[in-house]
Amino acid sequence: FPSVVFHNMIDICCNINKAYLAEQIVKEYSSYIKAYEKDDTLNVARAIINFAKKAYDKIPIDIDLQTFTNRRMALRMRLIIIRTYYETGKRDPLYDYLQACAKAVRQSKDLGDMNKQSALNLIKYTSKLLRNPDLDKARLSQEVQALENVFNKGWLLKKIKGHTS
Repeated sequence: FPSVVFHNMIDICCNINKAYLAEQIVKEYSSYIKAYEKDDTLNVARAIINFAKKAYDKIPIDIDLQTFTNRRMALRMRLIIIRTYYETGKRDPLYDYLQACAKAVRQSKDLGDMNKQSALNLIKYTSKLLRNPDLDKARLSQEVQALENVFNKGWLLKKIKGHTS
């Protein structure tokens, strides 16, 4: 059972506001995940679910991503942590974390170009939200809309729309 399929099921449930279905999938299908990637897959799945439920305190923002065997799953966890810091208003740690994530993404040899660009775009535009209290929301929104590669585009657009100085 590939982890990407498992996460796609979790994502779909959470994107349609059915986190309880995602929790059922974890319970019923986690035994089918390949043993060597089970811990990473379940950590990310639980973080996705907790983010969808706005249970930010249950997201392990201090998790050691170096222990992840799959770099794409480590990247997914990084992106969840970025959004968690943002949602909880932890701006100072978020700013530092964004810089560290950008460096890690750029240096990764295990991520494809599209994944790298998608992550770096999320980092770039989240940074713009943090640094520019008087940003032109319409222009920034158009820029993000025009991007082909950006992770969590819907979330980012919501944050731009709701951004206040």
